[in-house]
Amino acid sequence: MNGGFTPCYQLGGRAMRKILTAGGVLVITALAIAATNINDDFHINVNIPDYCQFSSANLNEDISFTIEYNINDNSHRIKSGSNTNNYQFNCIQGSTFSISATSINDGKLVHENDSNYYITYQLNANVQDSNYNTIGQSSDLFTTPINAVAQDQNLNLGINAVNLISFPSNPLAGNYTDTVTLTISY
Repeated sequence: MNGGFTPCYQLGGRAMRKILTAGGVLVITALAIAATNINDDFHINVNIPDYCQFSSANLNEDISFTIEYNINDNSHRIKSGSNTNNYQFNCIQGSTFSISATSINDGKLVHENDSNYYITYQLNANVQDSNYNTIGQSSDLFTTPINAVAQDQNLNLGINAVNLISFPSNPLAGNYTDTVTLTISY
């Protein structure tokens, strides 16, 4: 013998079997660990915020008209032009919006040469969807904004200059002007 050491091949195959069996268990254990699955769920959330804008096609179109004034009863009628205009705007469907107006002359058409002469007025307005359904309106856009929800993307804002009252009661001939800013908030 060689100092108490017996080679594996002389053990009659027993040692070899144990080594193979132990190795087999290790391999099976390793495969069992690798085959374990761990699952976890997560969500994807997207938010599309409210959004509106005036279309650039008609944003700078003015309301311009001539009135015929009757000095006997302080009444007037539109002689030419139109006291109405329509402005198209777009919103993401479902957007909540508000439309208001401000005037540099506080809702007065002021005479071009003499600011002591002016005509007060109101802006009557309504918003319609693409099917011509009214979804919001105001009898005076200067004091009461339109609050609505966009039912579809293409909307129309119709504006009328109404309730014209001259101060003083006997108006001065000439041009009267005001500048109005329309604001969409959303």
